[in-house]
Amino acid sequence: MEVALFISSTFIPNLVSRYYAYKYNWQCLSGYASSLYEGIVYPPFAAPGPIDSLRTLPLLPSDIVIATFPKCGTTLMQQIVLTLLNKGNDVLDPMAGSPWAELIATKFGLEAFKTNWSNGTVNDFTDRRVIKTHAPAHLAPWKSPATEGAKIIVVSRNPADTAVSMWNHSRDIPAFMYGGPFSHFLSELFVKGKVESGCFWDWHRGWRREWSKGAGNILWVTFEEFKENPRDVIIKVCEFIGVECVGDVIDKTVEGTSFNKMKKNFQSLDKKKLEKGLPVKKNHIRKGEKGAWRKKMSETDIETIMKKHNEENRGGEFDFFDFS
Repeated sequence: MEVALFISSTFIPNLVSRYYAYKYNWQCLSGYASSLYEGIVYPPFAAPGPIDSLRTLPLLPSDIVIATFPKCGTTLMQQIVLTLLNKGNDVLDPMAGSPWAELIATKFGLEAFKTNWSNGTVNDFTDRRVIKTHAPAHLAPWKSPATEGAKIIVVSRNPADTAVSMWNHSRDIPAFMYGGPFSHFLSELFVKGKVESGCFWDWHRGWRREWSKGAGNILWVTFEEFKENPRDVIIKVCEFIGVECVGDVIDKTVEGTSFNKMKKNFQSLDKKKLEKGLPVKKNHIRKGEKGAWRKKMSETDIETIMKKHNEENRGGEFDFFDFS
């Protein structure tokens, strides 16, 4: 009896853990399932073959790419770009209108990406593709170098707020199978680069290097500057992507990209999806705050994140992050 209890309490859980570790690149006992591509952590859905194929395809000259480390303002920028292209009119589902390149290619195949998302068929108000990616610059899902004319918008956010938002995101998405406390997520996953898209600082270092080349095809904006002055950021994006922002387009875009407006739209959209039996992404528009990390982090957490940040920022290359 005692032997049976020992086996059931130790051997079986260990066997299950080993299975999940093998199948899902399960990185710790608290979970966090993932895939690896070229040594970088990707979500569990990612498959090397389709991503390899994506990287052989050139961007179109009219493409607009939104490149972000996860939880740095991706959906917000999707909303801004699509609303501008729609002349300030409502865009209720920015994620559907701006597909995640790696997800579409993996889930539906490269042909689906090339046909359904290559000629504006997702958005009936524009013939331009708007694509999102969370890939590091050296793994960008298109043929390098980027096609002349294509526009890339990089959105950054300070690492402390990013870590808090990413922890909530990881717990809300069943595919990650993660249920650990924030202190564990921060110290064992985030600062060690074991989260989606890898090391936060390496990711920004790579894209910053591309941006600093000054080719004019990359616009760098921050989540914090949008929160402080959304109109200025929207005008900057409008000019960068070459949209004629005449009349009340800017005013309507400012209104359409406010947190309250986006949250209301997502609640309405989620309700319709649930009625149709479709999956809903839990808490996708959660708080959208600047400086929320101060409310969430313990003194130990703050010491952990700032120690890592200072180590990575010895040359001052990340002084642009706003921790206020």
